[in-house]
Amino acid sequence: MSKHLIANTKLLLFNPDLADSSLEYELAKATEKYPLSRILLNTEMAAQYLCFSACTLAAWRSGKRHRLLYQKKGKIIYYRLSDLNAFIAAHASKPLENPHLCQPLINRKRAATEVNSTLGTLEVWNSTGTKELVYIKIGRAVRYRPYDLMAFNLARLRIRKSE
Repeated sequence: MSKHLIANTKLLLFNPDLADSSLEYELAKATEKYPLSRILLNTEMAAQYLCFSACTLAAWRSGKRHRLLYQKKGKIIYYRLSDLNAFIAAHASKPLENPHLCQPLINRKRAATEVNSTLGTLEVWNSTGTKELVYIKIGRAVRYRPYDLMAFNLARLRIRKSE
């Protein structure tokens, strides 16, 4: 087991003080051994997973703007990974192919570079629905899953026939 994880008999907690590797790598290691419902992320890691700030999550908790389930243990707030994935699936533009995937979301600017396009083009694709690109809309913010961007890029590939 990784030294970055604190395991107890019921839940798996991430220790943010020891995190020297990427969240995606740590999640991949954790999901190999534990079910998503047993993995808890603190506010900072949940914010990184959703591509928002920790202050935004705090505002959501206090204002009840978005129903994102959390647990409070002492003074620390944790989010279940399964609840984060359910939250993402609920805000997706289309039903997700693999809603159980544990990949941190990325913002629109990074997504534009991933699909080799501009920010404006992505906005037009989302508003008109001309391309089959799945996005996550939470309030005014739009986020993407890396898996969906890769699937979109693979669908756009064309094979040239040799003569």
